[in-house]
Amino acid sequence: MKKHINDFADFPSKDKWRELYNEQKDSLERIEFSTSNGTGTNDIIDFSRKMELSPWFLEFNNKSFDLTMNYILVMHHYKKGIPDENWIGAGEKGGIKYFQHFKDEHHCIKFWFDFYVESYFFRFFSMIDSIYHILNVNYQLGVTEGIGFRNKVSKRLKEKDIGLYEYMKDIRKDEIYLSLDNFRNNFTHNFRPNQISSGITRKETKTHLVISGGVGKYTTSAELVQNIQASLRLLGDITDFVKNKIE
Repeated sequence: MKKHINDFADFPSKDKWRELYNEQKDSLERIEFSTSNGTGTNDIIDFSRKMELSPWFLEFNNKSFDLTMNYILVMHHYKKGIPDENWIGAGEKGGIKYFQHFKDEHHCIKFWFDFYVESYFFRFFSMIDSIYHILNVNYQLGVTEGIGFRNKVSKRLKEKDIGLYEYMKDIRKDEIYLSLDNFRNNFTHNFRPNQISSGITRKETKTHLVISGGVGKYTTSAELVQNIQASLRLLGDITDFVKNKIE
């Protein structure tokens, strides 16, 4: 009987949930801000700053909770087994065969794994945006929401805290960060990296268009998990650095 993806739309048990959480506990527990600083001050400007910061801290922590749930569901399906290490091979009658070690259930498992992987990258960068909002409020930078928000915050932050400015600038050049951003960009705008592309490439020269064919590109589930786990450590580091500056 052919398997259906609905048969694999499950959740880990409480014990399994805790086990998956504990594997990244050191990183996950760092991704939060304290919400108990209060607003006690006689300075009206400082009072308003703290009043505005408090909801942003809560928003960040709620997003952290969502990211944690997302991560656990990624790992829950990943650990069921997705045999895509050798995702391309020779067909029995020549040619190429993809996912030759897959059975029906593996396609269903991979569907849910991919589903949660894609949303993970969006959640990660939503938290990065929240950090920039926190910096904007804490340092009273006065940047309004809109296109180029991060860059505008960075430019004004340089005048307030050069060390934090340099740190955030270096993060955006970090190898892990760039890899994450590339995945997010492709998930959003281009061909998804967890699907096999056509292998067709187009290159324009000064005189004509060159079209060539080859083996498609694909990112294995193990590579995606490795990147996601590295992202948790990176986000923990970023949160720690910012907390030490503003709390």
